[in-house]
Amino acid sequence: MKPPWGQTLVVFAAAVVFAGGIVVAALARDEPGTTSEGAFGSLRAVPLSGGSLPKMSVAVARPTSIARLPLTVDSGCRPELGSGAVAAVPEAVDQRVNVAWQRIETWLAAHAPASAAALAGPAPVARLGEVQQRIGVTLPPELVASLLRHDGMGTGGGQLLPAIYRPVSVADIGIQAKSLCEVLTQGVNESVGSWWHGQFVPFAVDGAGDVLFLDQRRGHEGKLGQSDHEGSVDFSRRPASLTELLEQTATALETGERTYGDYRAEVTPAGVLTWELVR
Repeated sequence: MKPPWGQTLVVFAAAVVFAGGIVVAALARDEPGTTSEGAFGSLRAVPLSGGSLPKMSVAVARPTSIARLPLTVDSGCRPELGSGAVAAVPEAVDQRVNVAWQRIETWLAAHAPASAAALAGPAPVARLGEVQQRIGVTLPPELVASLLRHDGMGTGGGQLLPAIYRPVSVADIGIQAKSLCEVLTQGVNESVGSWWHGQFVPFAVDGAGDVLFLDQRRGHEGKLGQSDHEGSVDFSRRPASLTELLEQTATALETGERTYGDYRAEVTPAGVLTWELVR
């Protein structure tokens, strides 16, 4: 019995998936020049040369729409699944953080009064627990100690942390973490850990999309890193912890020495702290 060559029969031979779209090569028994509709959009039959089946043809399809590749690795994002209980800060950690802040406050009061005035008061402990629960990440003890002294800094205070970073409030930590996780989970696998991870806790921003964060992944707890909005994470150009960052900032302010390469503290006529690149 002869096969019904008059009917369209498409046999998909190969599919190659790229980040930018899907290309499907198909073998089709159809009339050359005809067009068939399928799940991948329109298929146009192209005549083949030679072969025992004169009506065999190759159809190339382009997608009618491009979908993002789904994540197949753990993004670390745990919205609304965190603990509301804030762990006690070890005494040694609390002392180092508060001594560093005292040194910074003393220098600001004497040299950059506008920046000193922009420092917020202590964050309520209850708010810390709420944010932990919301972002699904336990806040590191040194960040808890820092927030219990200053719940971030107002936008008019300049750049407290070299070179261009401003510590944010616990409420803004929640907003930043939620926003970054939303972007991450809409992306592709390569973004996880190389651009952002759901177990990173942002604590300072530069106003241009870059953030300083503390890594809370297992085995990395409390490690300080920097995330670039263009798609990279770096742990090499910063001290290992928030406590060390505060201590090094205090030393740079007190001594006038350069820090993080060629940055030195400067104060504007309005009494605002900035960090200038000096060559």
